[in-house]
Amino acid sequence: MKTISRKCKQCPKPIPSTRKKSALYCCDECYKESGRERSSKAWASKTAAGKALKSNEKLLDKFYFMVELGRDIYYDDLEKMKFDFGISEGQTVGLGNLVGTIVGAFAYNIDTKTEKVILWKLKDVK
Repeated sequence: MKTISRKCKQCPKPIPSTRKKSALYCCDECYKESGRERSSKAWASKTAAGKALKSNEKLLDKFYFMVELGRDIYYDDLEKMKFDFGISEGQTVGLGNLVGTIVGAFAYNIDTKTEKVILWKLKDVK
């Protein structure tokens, strides 16, 4: 009978066979760290910055619909909708090595010459 190797939800290590079959983490430290991260995310979503981030994400979600239709988005379009360019969750590299600003489930890049916004959806957002 072949055993299936399960991977920890927190780190890339396999879950030892000595842990319960229902275990999702390889050790108690990964379990605790995952709890701390969930708690931090819950707290952030309740704070003013967290609310502003959610507001920005909702705006990008609406504009993403335009991207799917093949329409262009510009800096002024976001600015008119009161998008807060000062709030983000970091940066990522997208297609064509574009450096994008992360906002929730999305990332965007603004072309400094044309002010065109390149918007894409992130894949591994929970």
